[in-house]
Amino acid sequence: MLWALTTARAVLGHRTAGWVRTMASHSLLVAPPAALSKPLFIPSRLLLGPGPSNLTPRVMAAGGLQVLGHMHQEVYQIMDEIKQGIQYVFQTRNPLSLAISGSGHCALEAALFNLLEPGDSFLVGVSGIWGQRAQDIAERIGARVYPMVKAPGGHFTLQEVEEALARHKPALLFLAHGESSTGVLQPLDGYGELCHRHQCLLLVDSVASLGGAPVYMDQQGIDVLYSGSQKVLNAPPGTSLISFSNKAKTDWLDLPAVLGTLRVFSSTTFGKHQSLCEGPCIQEEQQQQRIDISEGALADWACGAGLQWADCLELGVWPPSPGPVRQTAVWRQRG
Repeated sequence: MLWALTTARAVLGHRTAGWVRTMASHSLLVAPPAALSKPLFIPSRLLLGPGPSNLTPRVMAAGGLQVLGHMHQEVYQIMDEIKQGIQYVFQTRNPLSLAISGSGHCALEAALFNLLEPGDSFLVGVSGIWGQRAQDIAERIGARVYPMVKAPGGHFTLQEVEEALARHKPALLFLAHGESSTGVLQPLDGYGELCHRHQCLLLVDSVASLGGAPVYMDQQGIDVLYSGSQKVLNAPPGTSLISFSNKAKTDWLDLPAVLGTLRVFSSTTFGKHQSLCEGPCIQEEQQQQRIDISEGALADWACGAGLQWADCLELGVWPPSPGPVRQTAVWRQRG
């Protein structure tokens, strides 16, 4: 726009400049920020928290590539490849597997708003902040929420879940696989089968665990699984991954609500009409999936387990509860 005005002024002279002054009928009250006139400076940091995590050079380079329009054929191909990568890392054949332009919290909202209606019975495992967050959202939806509460560091056993399912007869059960606020890794084997026996869907949060601990969505009977890009997966924040089982899609999914409230990246699932998505983010996500696949899921899990014990030895501490209920890793550097 500025180039066009400058060119027009050079060609048409003072007459065009007068038109520009007429369009700008008010003076500017807000001056240009002085801070934005300085060069951008980003310090180097080693990120060792639950997330975000440091990006590999390959992923950062992908984010610097040419931005394409969301209707370009190459973007459709990238989105389809991301869907295949989600199916791999989730270990699922669900057709409804997609990426959402939002954080893992956005995927949690997508799941709950499309699985619950006012009055539905919702059983939620609360052993940290993510169970509490799921409880808060469900209460705002108007569901009848029944929290199973554990002190920080605890997890939910099959017997405890079965008793709660029989008592409350919920339509949906929420469990956080990796509770980043406490470091607990919730076991998943047997919980899907238990839920289905009680005509209940299983929703699992794997934001802080995916890539650092095994998840087998189909084999473990998980109906809805979601995760985030910025933790163990080593991709930039702002993209979340989610997958719905055929049972969840057929019996419960309110598809227009997903499309109406969220931007989705899955051309094979939803046809060729796409809403605007963040080009650099999906390019970086695709590049990270290439790294994941080249290294292999088993190598990721083994590296995560090794990091936990190596970190503990270096710090001179020992995990308070070694075994299957401790998260092996919430970050790792790869590529």
